[in-house]
Amino acid sequence: MGVFGRMWRVVKGWLLIGVEKAEDPEVILTEAQESMRRELDKAKENAVQAIAARNQLRGVLQDQLNHSASLEAKARAALKAGEEDLAKQLLVEKGTYDQNIEALKGQLAQAEQASEQVKQSIKTMEHQVRQKAAQRLALVAGWKQAKIQEQLNKALSGISLDGANQQFTRAEERIKELQSKADARMELAAGGMQQKMLKLENVVAEEKAANQLEAMKAEMGLLPPTTQTEDPLERLKAQIESEQVQKVQQ
Repeated sequence: MGVFGRMWRVVKGWLLIGVEKAEDPEVILTEAQESMRRELDKAKENAVQAIAARNQLRGVLQDQLNHSASLEAKARAALKAGEEDLAKQLLVEKGTYDQNIEALKGQLAQAEQASEQVKQSIKTMEHQVRQKAAQRLALVAGWKQAKIQEQLNKALSGISLDGANQQFTRAEERIKELQSKADARMELAAGGMQQKMLKLENVVAEEKAANQLEAMKAEMGLLPPTTQTEDPLERLKAQIESEQVQKVQQ
C-alpha cells in the first residue's frame, strides 16, 4: 500500500506540474505568439498561391491577346489575297479567342483585387504579430515582476520585528525604573546632608550665641571673679632657664 501511495504522489506531482505549467502566463503568451506566427505563415502561403494564379492569368490573357492579334493579321492578309472564305474562318476563330479574352479579363480583375486584398491582409497580420510580440514582452516582464513581488511578500510575511521592539521597550522601561530609583536615592541622600548641615548650623549658632552671652556678661560685670591659673608653658620655660643657670655656675 505504501508503494502505491508513493507512486500516486509522484503521478499527482507530475499532473500538478503540468497544470501549473499550462496555466503559466508566459507559456500561454508564447504559445499564442507561435500560433499567430503559424497563421501568418499560412496566410503568406495562400497569398503566394493567389499572386501566382494572378500571374498565370496574366500570362494566359497575354497569349490569348497575341493569338487574337495574329488571327486578325492573317485575316487581313487573306482578304488582300482574295481569300475571303479563309479570312472569314480566321475571323471566326479570332472571335472565339476574343470571347476567352473577355472572360479572362474579368477573372484577372478579380485576381488582381484578391491579390491586393491578400497583400494588405498580410501587412495587417504582420503588424499585429509585431504588436503582440511587443505586448508579450511587456506582459511577461509584468508577470515576472508580480512573481518577484509575491515571493518578497511571502518572505516578508514570516519576518517580524515585534519581538525585538518588545525587547527594546522592556529594556527602556527597566532603564527608566533604575533611573527613577537612582534619582530617589540621590534625593534621599541630599535630604540627609541637608539635615546634617542644618544641625551643624544650629550648633555653630548656639556656640556663637553663648560666646556673645559671655562677652555681654563680662561687659556688664556679671561674671564671677576668676582665679589666675599658672600657665604650664611658662613654668616649663622657667625650669629650663634655671637649669641652664646652674650649669653655668658649676
